[in-house]
Formats: sequence, structure tokens, C-alpha cells
Amino acid sequence: MGPLNTSLYYLAEVTAVFLPAIAGFLAGRSSGHLATGLAAGLLCGLLGGLILFDCSIVTPALITGVQPDAQTLAESSAAA
Repeated sequence: MGPLNTSLYYLAEVTAVFLPAIAGFLAGRSSGHLATGLAAGLLCGLLGGLILFDCSIVTPALITGVQPDAQTLAESSAAA
């Protein structure tokens, strides 16, 4: 792990924390309602997490295909 990996990790952490907060602050300030800002920050965080989950788990599984384990298949066919 070099210095680039460490700096990218901390940059991603700071972005994940502050981006929803900035979105909530700007939405709340422009509308004048605290509830609007809280909703915007919450939705920004939720959608960001959903996009991250999709990019890291679902998309690679769809591209590579989920291959069942050979040992699991052998055990289940022997038990049947």
C-alpha cells in the first residue's frame, strides 16, 4: 500500500461524509426549511451507498457470472 492508496482512501472517506452534508445544507438554505435539507442529505447518502453497492457487488457478479463452487455441487449431488 503506497501513499497514493492511502490518500485516495481518505479522500473517499471525506467525500462520503461531507457530500451529503453539503447537499443537505444547500437544499435547506435555499428552501428555508430544515426538513428539506435533512431529506436531501439523507437521500444523497442513501443513493450514494446504493450506487456504491451496485458498482462493487452487483455489476461484477453480472459481468463474470456467479459460478457455483465445485465442492458444494459435489456434496449436494452426493447427498441426493
